[in-house]
Amino acid sequence: IDVDSQAGIYTATAHFIALHHRQIGLILPPVDVAYTEYRRRGYAQALQDAAIDYQPDLVIHGDLRRSGGFESMVHFMEHRPDITAVVCSNDLMAMGAMQAIQARGLVVGRDIAVIGFDDLPDVEYTHPSLTTVRQPIYEIGRRLVELLIPIAQGQPPQETQVLLPTELIIRESCGSHNQKGD
Repeated sequence: IDVDSQAGIYTATAHFIALHHRQIGLILPPVDVAYTEYRRRGYAQALQDAAIDYQPDLVIHGDLRRSGGFESMVHFMEHRPDITAVVCSNDLMAMGAMQAIQARGLVVGRDIAVIGFDDLPDVEYTHPSLTTVRQPIYEIGRRLVELLIPIAQGQPPQETQVLLPTELIIRESCGSHNQKGD
């Protein structure tokens, strides 16, 4: 049971493209994490669909912690000062990226926009509130229990793979509230 990581990152990247961003960074998990490649593919596909060149130096691997997001964002700001948006593969790295942006005296959502992934309970209370890709955590748990009960009773599972959809939760960090007409 998993979420459609590829579609989730695609949606986040496409949202930035719709906001006219073209220099969009991606902070991925470590290479050995199972969903890393799916998230990279979602980003690459969104760029391709918008006829934007994939630039390998706009893709970096973090460590899924706040510190990894901070360090990755510092790297981007030093090596790609033209970056205007960053998609992070989890909310902790997104919060670290926001900290790095703010430490430079820049404004998240205006100077550099940020989107996370997970929708942790506290991210709507960050400053600014974090736009994120929501994973249906309770649905994942419910489906997992439904899958495990027959297995515990010695029966084969009816489903062996479940891929659940994600949802983009738009808040302040993506900068859409700064767009004309909003």
